Amino acid sequence: MHELALAEEIVRVADKEAAHVGATRVLSVGVTVGQLMQVEVDCLLFLLGIVGDTSRYTAGAAFEATVEPARLHCPECGATWDMDDWVFLCGRCGSTEVRALSGERLEVTTMEVELDGDGQRTGATDRW
Repeated sequence: MHELALAEEIVRVADKEAAHVGATRVLSVGVTVGQLMQVEVDCLLFLLGIVGDTSRYTAGAAFEATVEPARLHCPECGATWDMDDWVFLCGRCGSTEVRALSGERLEVTTMEVELDGDGQRTGATDRW
């Protein structure tokens, strides 16, 4: 179950960024998970809640995940398609030389933090 290690790293990244911007706490964290990363998203979110609650910054934070669909490309014939099963074979020409165009990333994409104890909030949509 690599979801636990991923949850620990996501919380570590959120903590590091919160400290860097001088936040008092993290309110929410958005994560993008590529379809090809073979992550059980529900399990990851569950573990993020548990691991996050052990952290100074992310305790009580909301965690959200967006799945990035896998988009595949065949360099032999130029076909491009969205993956709907785990077959890496071009449906047009039968080539096995298929390349992923998307669906391989796992990253913290958004965070909302509280900058001081009076509830002032700031959001960020940059990649972290």
